[in-house]
Amino acid sequence: MANEFDIDLSNPDNLNQKPLDEKETRKRFLNYARSIGKEKELLIIFAKYDKLLRLCTDDKERKDMSKYACYEVYSLLGKDGQLFINGDLYYTHSIIK
Repeated sequence: MANEFDIDLSNPDNLNQKPLDEKETRKRFLNYARSIGKEKELLIIFAKYDKLLRLCTDDKERKDMSKYACYEVYSLLGKDGQLFINGDLYYTHSIIK
């Protein structure tokens, strides 16, 4: 039974619209990855995309590469629910039990 504090996270209107800065986002991802035993893999993903993003030649290429990075992090950390990037839905996955 739902209580008054349950939040439907599948509804984008219930999500905080102010994004965290990159440093805080990485910190939170690393803390979660550490708790599930995936810290090393996440650090490798960060290093891979940091290098690839430095090699990008224009903003469109950089934005596209960032989307790939978001998806790879999302996949590593569980791949459940929905992946929104800049307010756009890019991937939906739910486990039906």
